[in-house]
Amino acid sequence: MTNFTAFAKLLSLLRMNGEGGQIGGLSIESLLLVAETPRTLEELTHLTGAHNGSVSRAIRSITPVWNEEKGVIHMPHLHLLVRKKRKPPLTGHEYRLARGGKQLLQEAGLMR
Repeated sequence: MTNFTAFAKLLSLLRMNGEGGQIGGLSIESLLLVAETPRTLEELTHLTGAHNGSVSRAIRSITPVWNEEKGVIHMPHLHLLVRKKRKPPLTGHEYRLARGGKQLLQEAGLMR
């Protein structure tokens, strides 16, 4: 399978499994960048060239998020990334592939 065919299959899988049949391009770009190696929001902002808020919204669409006001976790329809605290002395969080993200990329033929 060529990279083009694998990428087309990934887009098809995301379209078929996404809520409302759509997932944003920035979400897909972030997913693929995190698949290479865990990334921080700052790294994703730099690599995509998008604004911090745009990247944050794109990631939230595929990552569980704690809602402080309601005291609940918002689970996205497609749980593809997880947010983890970085090990000291580093601060902040990094995003990693969730089990669902890895399975999706494997099924598309983009990951072993």
